[in-house]
Amino acid sequence: MIILDCLAPVLRARSWKISREFFVDRHDVQSDMVEAALEAWKATEKGVPVHQVRGAMVKAAVSSAYRRAKVDSLRSLTSDVEALLSLDKMTHVPALRASSVVGAANPRDPDLAEINRGERQGALFQEVGCVDRMRIFHEQIRSGQRPKMSAQVAGDLALARSGIAGSDNYYKISDFLPAVMGIQEAAVAMGLSEATARRMVRDGTFPCPVTLMGRIYKVSVKAFMRGVGIQDAIVHPDDVENGAVHAAGFGEVNIAESPTGFDCPDG
Repeated sequence: MIILDCLAPVLRARSWKISREFFVDRHDVQSDMVEAALEAWKATEKGVPVHQVRGAMVKAAVSSAYRRAKVDSLRSLTSDVEALLSLDKMTHVPALRASSVVGAANPRDPDLAEINRGERQGALFQEVGCVDRMRIFHEQIRSGQRPKMSAQVAGDLALARSGIAGSDNYYKISDFLPAVMGIQEAAVAMGLSEATARRMVRDGTFPCPVTLMGRIYKVSVKAFMRGVGIQDAIVHPDDVENGAVHAAGFGEVNIAESPTGFDCPDG
């Protein structure tokens, strides 16, 4: 339809923004936008002035896409929290495929330990199926859309090995996760039933403080990680991506490549 062609530049830019903001599939966002825009167009037959039709379609398309993205993002992030914070997964990451670095020299070397830490985290991301979200997150770090770790902090932590590109791109694993999760997700991560977790909260034996918001318990992910002894590892995107590639057996595939589909909006 000609009218959709006229809206394409606006919807393309908005779909790209929404997919990056909520870590959802861009094609799903676009489908929702088109469907909502067409429904709005049909509704304008009931006397909406011609000059208001385009605005009504764009508003309906964007509103629908945001609603869908928020729901999908919450569902996906909840699933990722359960998997990433599972103690079994944290202590039993599958062996990486042959790496040119890890295991090739003294494992006590701090540079190799740093690489190993990042690659193992990447292997975990690959295992639980959140590589696409990892890739977008890394792109945001590299482009400056997310706060970077200062060179001073990296130096104090003995990071930023010599010769690495993007020495300020390090991040903590908790930065990748949502800030809070529900008591049900925390229970799954500990291998407990929700009823047991709630009883621990009432008894004061839960491993970290829990906030009651209305009738819903909310748990800080960072506090939970500290409470159950999960290391909030500091990693570099390059190492994490290499680990994901090795775990998947993709060889030299560039996992940081931008997704294909609608063209990225200019600017």
